[in-house]
Amino acid sequence: MMPKKLTLIFLPVLLIAYFSCSERQKIESKVYKVESNKIFEAKRLLLQDRYQFKMLYEFSEGLACFETDSSVGAIDSSGKFILEFNYARALSPFSKGLAVLTHKHPEERRSFVNLSGKIVFNAWENGLLYIDPFDEFGYSFVTDKKGNRGLLDTNFKLVFPLKYEFIYSLHFNRFLLTKDYKSGIADRNGKWLVAPRFDEIEAFTVDKKMFAKENEQWGIYDSTGKILHTYDCDGILYTGGLIMLNKWKQSGGSDMALADTAGNIVVPYGRYDECSSSHDGLTLVYKRYEDNGSVLTKKILRFGYVDLKGNERIPLQYEDGYSFQEGLAKVKKNGKWGYIDTTGKVVIPIKYNKAGLFYNGYTTVELDGKPAVIDQKGEVFIQY
Repeated sequence: MMPKKLTLIFLPVLLIAYFSCSERQKIESKVYKVESNKIFEAKRLLLQDRYQFKMLYEFSEGLACFETDSSVGAIDSSGKFILEFNYARALSPFSKGLAVLTHKHPEERRSFVNLSGKIVFNAWENGLLYIDPFDEFGYSFVTDKKGNRGLLDTNFKLVFPLKYEFIYSLHFNRFLLTKDYKSGIADRNGKWLVAPRFDEIEAFTVDKKMFAKENEQWGIYDSTGKILHTYDCDGILYTGGLIMLNKWKQSGGSDMALADTAGNIVVPYGRYDECSSSHDGLTLVYKRYEDNGSVLTKKILRFGYVDLKGNERIPLQYEDGYSFQEGLAKVKKNGKWGYIDTTGKVVIPIKYNKAGLFYNGYTTVELDGKPAVIDQKGEVFIQY
């Protein structure tokens, strides 16, 4: 079936006169970026419907990389084939003008190619087994043939020697390094900003606080490595808003609690069994209950959402659920899927046999065996 035509309407954004010029530019830039992403995602979906690629990645730097059974390559937003490689297995999205090309070879040898398709860096010939696409700071995670790890910059120069067990760029001049099973933070020149004394560093907040384990004690530290709070737990996971704490029980298994970044327990141990990541100020939680209506004793799950203070904003009423994404969460009730907003209101009816997560304004669903792409209003964009 031919896809429905998409009419793109640009609505003027009315900005209050009180905003300064720089504030207006920030708002206009953000609005443009969101709308631009939605437009490119719409084009990507239409091109996927036209060509039926095995995989078509999101647009990046004007190109969307594709995979078929016999080749990989990239197309532009008009659907014109710009690059195609018959001797390769995969092509990553472009970043900093470069993409990782994985060759059809037993060792899956990799190279960087530019926007013209020219190989500009052969990883294998430079002693590297693995290379990642460049991140937002202009670094590529690399591994040599002995398993040592490091970072390349866009000039293909090593930022650090290949001698680390783990390395990760936090900023242009701030890196997480692990050597001899101890982790710390260093700058681009190798100067330690936080000494490598931690057994584990789990995650970071936007204000550079970090969750780390030192001498078997989990805590939150500031950007210099100074301890701010400790947590009474055996394991920790930062959800993006709240911190999930786990404590082993003598009877087996574990209890879960939720804490904030100030060190306060906002959901006590045992209230819920598990949680997922925090988005839009809400964290998905669930609990197991005994099914008293069943002949055989079994557990049933109920899902709901709590806010960053631990208050249950959306009751545990769903058979399954996912974290919020782009303002909506997919939930399951009576065997069907639908979508709710952050107030708990059902905004897309719970009627689908299958449902995906929204990405740049669109998702895939299935109703009565018929797949389709819908927008955030539930309107059908492509019917297969």
